[in-house]
Order: sequence, then C-alpha cells, then structure tokens
Amino acid sequence: RVRPRSSSTWRSGCTSAYLNFVLGGRWDVVTVHSVVSWPLEVLLPYLGRLTCAKVVVNHGDSTLGLPQFRDHRRQLGLALANVDATVVLSKSLIDRKFYEEFGLADPMVVRNGVDFEQWRTAPLAVRARWNLGAAPWLITVSNHAGVKRHERFFEVIKAVRRAIPSARGTLIGNSHRAETLGLGRFGVRGGCWYKCRLAALRTPGVTLRSAVPRGEVMSAVKEADILLVTSESEASPLVVLESMAAGTPWISLDVGCVRDHTGGVVVASRHEMADAAVRLLQDSAHREKLGAEGTALARSRHDWAHIVTGYEQMYRDLLSSRRPAERGA
Repeated sequence: RVRPRSSSTWRSGCTSAYLNFVLGGRWDVVTVHSVVSWPLEVLLPYLGRLTCAKVVVNHGDSTLGLPQFRDHRRQLGLALANVDATVVLSKSLIDRKFYEEFGLADPMVVRNGVDFEQWRTAPLAVRARWNLGAAPWLITVSNHAGVKRHERFFEVIKAVRRAIPSARGTLIGNSHRAETLGLGRFGVRGGCWYKCRLAALRTPGVTLRSAVPRGEVMSAVKEADILLVTSESEASPLVVLESMAAGTPWISLDVGCVRDHTGGVVVASRHEMADAAVRLLQDSAHREKLGAEGTALARSRHDWAHIVTGYEQMYRDLLSSRRPAERGA
C-alpha cells in the first residue's frame, strides 16, 4: 500500500516506492483502475518500460473533458494506444469523442459486481436498533464528498415528509480529512460533513450515521423502503447494485450507467425524486416488484462470480496471444 501525501505531491517523489514496485516486478499483467487517478497518472510516462500485458480499467471518464484535465487527456490517449486492453463498466460510459480522437478501439465491457451470496444472507437488525419501528424509511449511503450532493437528500426528505409526515431519512457515510492547509491532521473533517451536521439539526426526521459497521450498512440497505442516489456524478454506483442485490428499490438521478439497471427509478431532479419516493412509499406492491426485478438482474449479471470470470478470461486471452518472449518464456 502506497499513501501519497496529497495530489499536489504526485510528482515530488513521494510515489517512488510505487513506481519501483511496479517497474521492478516480473509481472504477467499490470492492471490499473480508473483513468483519472494518481496511480495511472504517475505511471503513464513509464508504461513503455513494462514488457508485460497492460490493462487500464475506465470507471467513468466524464472528468476528462474538464479544462484542468486537458494535458492528462492527451497523455492518456497516447498511452492507451499502446496498452493491451482497455475495459469499461458499461457501454454507456464510453466517451466516443475521446476514443475517436486518439484512434482507439472500443474497450471491452466487464461490469461492476456485488457478492450476491453475502447480500442474500445479510442480517436484519438495524431498523429496530435505530428505533425506526415501521416508519417509511429512505436512506442514502455515500461518504461526505461534495459530488454526492447530500443537500438534495435533505430537500427530498423534507418534501416527502410534507406528504407522509411519518417518513424518516438516514444518511450513512463517513467524512474524510480536510486537505486545505493540511487541516486534516488536526482532526478537521473535509467535504460536506459540517454542512450535513447542521442540516440534520434543522431537518426533522433525518439522522446522520457514520462509522457504521459493514454488517449494519447491509442491514440498513435491506430494511429500508427506498435507497436514494443524489450524486451529480457517478460511473457505475456500487450502492445501486447493492440495493438491487438486497431487493430494495432505488431512486437515482440520471448519472453514470444507472439506466442499465432494473429495480429502481431514474429521475431528472430532486423534485422528481421526492414525487417518485412518495408514490413508491404509498405502493408496497410496486416496491416489491421493483425489488424483485433488481434482485434478478443482480443475480444474473452482477454477481462477482460472473465478474471474476470475465477478468480471468481476459487475462488468459491476453497471455495466450503474446509471443513467448513477451511472456518471459
């Protein structure tokens, strides 16, 4: 594990241990996940020194169009022409202009996944432990980063409670250390943590939960009536797949590849999200139907058993297609 101090020090030598590890190993395959991340940015100039098979997995490249990523976009495009395979989580996440600009072939699709068996056997415990009783319950599960747009969650709960006063909302997520001026080392929390704490005090029916054990998070997702996704940007949000595996209907803004999925509703605004939530809370049969549809798709297409098989086959194909000298034989 390598821990760079901050993004501003990516090129200042703090990642030398990472480079030495990657460049010094005798690998069959090196796979780098995420096209906008320090592990790939640091490695890009050195990819030509790797004689093994090279794979880049793109978890969503919407940020590549932003001005601050112009240089990275060009460097990445040139580098991807020399890797052995690129992978995306969904065809809807492919930036066609990017691939056409650099003459790149369409990447292969290996979807995101969940451990379906783990979700099938997850316990049910927190509704009673958190004193929710039989109240209509909406949750969101995401850490306190600005891109998650948690303020929308509070607005949705307010609107839902105007129609269904007994409805409750729970925001489950952790904060991260503040990066500005290194304040995180003094315990200052970053992202939207403090705004959410204040909003929770001002919003009846909403509770914040942090440092929740994994088992309790799973229990909450299974026991909630609806899971909400309020982010302004996502790729293939894992929380939607987990909601599907749990049999819990979800409502999401139109981000990433959520339209690939079943078991939920895609909306265009927080107002539509609130209206959809009220309708679903008032229609248990529809919620049950959506939950069943999501579970069926999660089981058939997103179980990790399928995902692992896809990656394994890709690696085998890459190695079998390379010359003996390239394989180190």
